[in-house]
Amino acid sequence: MTDNPKTSSERQLLPTPVSINEFSKYIKLTPQAMKWKIYPKSHKHGIIDMTEPLDLILLDTDETLSIIKAFFLNTNNGNREEEGCVFAHKENTSEINIKVRPKSYGKYVLKLYGQTDKNTNAVIMMMEYMIKSLCIPDLKPFPLELEAYDCGLCKGNSVPVLQSVKKETEICLQTTKRTPAIVKLHSAQNNLNGDEGYAFAESKKDVLIIKVRFPFTDYYKLILYLKPVVNINDKFHAMAIFMLDCTEPAVPCIPFPKTFLDTNEFNCTIIEPVYRQIPAGTKIRFSMKSNILQMANISGKRMEKVGDEWIVDITSPNPGETVNIMGNVCQDGNWCSLFGYKTVESSKGIMKNMLGRFMIPCENMKHLIKQCIEQTGDLNNLNNNDSLERSGLTTNTPNVNDPRTKYAKQWGLIPKITYKFQDKN
Repeated sequence: MTDNPKTSSERQLLPTPVSINEFSKYIKLTPQAMKWKIYPKSHKHGIIDMTEPLDLILLDTDETLSIIKAFFLNTNNGNREEEGCVFAHKENTSEINIKVRPKSYGKYVLKLYGQTDKNTNAVIMMMEYMIKSLCIPDLKPFPLELEAYDCGLCKGNSVPVLQSVKKETEICLQTTKRTPAIVKLHSAQNNLNGDEGYAFAESKKDVLIIKVRFPFTDYYKLILYLKPVVNINDKFHAMAIFMLDCTEPAVPCIPFPKTFLDTNEFNCTIIEPVYRQIPAGTKIRFSMKSNILQMANISGKRMEKVGDEWIVDITSPNPGETVNIMGNVCQDGNWCSLFGYKTVESSKGIMKNMLGRFMIPCENMKHLIKQCIEQTGDLNNLNNNDSLERSGLTTNTPNVNDPRTKYAKQWGLIPKITYKFQDKN
C-alpha cells in the first residue's frame, strides 16, 4: 500500500483503516478530494436519511480550498437541479458548512465541487451524497439571491423563505458592514402596495434588522432591496423575497415613519416618534441618530445635536399636513427628506382610521376600541411642562424596538413579541 491515489485502492487511502463492510457505507471521495485532503467530518456515510434540517461539515485539513460549490439534484424529477435548497460556505479556515433544505420529500443527489486555485473559476468534483428527504414539512428553501452576499450580507445567514407570524416580527440578517436596504410589504388579498410603511429596514454596523407590522390576517410577500457594491451609482435591486403568513394582526396597526433613499445613505435611525401618524396641534419631541449629518431640521426649526443624536421639540401643524425631518451632510443649503409623518386630528382619528381600514371587528372588539378612544381624549391637552414619559411620545430606548408609550399602556397594548430568525445551533 502507498499514499499514491493511482496505485492504491480507495479503502487503503483512508486516514484510519476500516472493515470492508463499513467502507461500503462510506462516502466515496474522488482522487482530487484526497489530494486536497478534504474529508467529511459530520456525515461520513454516503446515504443520509434526512428527518431534520441537515448541516454537513467537511474538513479542509490543509486549509487550501478557496471555492466550494454544491449542486442539488432531484432524482424524482429527472435529476433536475433544485435551486435555493443548498447553501455552502466556509465556516472557518478549516471547516466547510453545507446547509441542506429540500423543498419536498423524495431522493436527492448532492454533488460537491471545489477548487484551491484562486485564479480559476473551474471547479473539480470532490464527492456526492444520496439524501432521502423524510417527513420534513416545515423546511423551506433559502430566499436570498447570491448577489446579496456581494452587498454586505454574511454567508452564515439561514432564514427560511416562509414563516408563520403574529402582530409584529423581526428578521435579523448578519452583515459584514453597514448595508443600506429598502423593504416593501405586499399582501395577497388586501390592497397593500408595498409603500405604506408596514415594513421598516434599519441598518447597523453588523446587522440588518427588518421590522414588519401586520394590519390584517393574510399572506404577505416581503421584498428586500439592496444596492450592489460594484457600481456606487447603481440602483437598489431585489435580493430576497420572504413569504409571511400572519395568523393574528396587530391592533391597532399604525405604520412606521416614512423613509427615503437618503435615510439609508446618511445612516439615520429614528428614535421617536415611531409611528407615521401623529396628533395635530400637539407638542412632540422628534429625535433620531446619525453620525453623518451636518445639519437637521423639522418644520423649519433646527434640531440640536447631542453626540450622534438630533433632537427638537415642536408643536405639530394642522390635521392632514405632512411633517418631514430634513437633513444635509455638507451645509450647502440642499436639504434631503429623512423621515416623514402625517398629522391627524387626534389620537381618536388614528384609532378610527385603523379601525375603518383594516378591521371588521366583533361587538366585543368594537366596545374595547371605543373605550380605548375615550381614554385617549387628553392627548391634545399636553403642555410644555409634561415630562417625556407623560407626553406619551417618547421611547426609553434609542431604536424602534420599543414603541410602547403611555397611551399604548392606556389602550392595554401588550409589548410586541419579537421573532428573530437565526442560524440553527
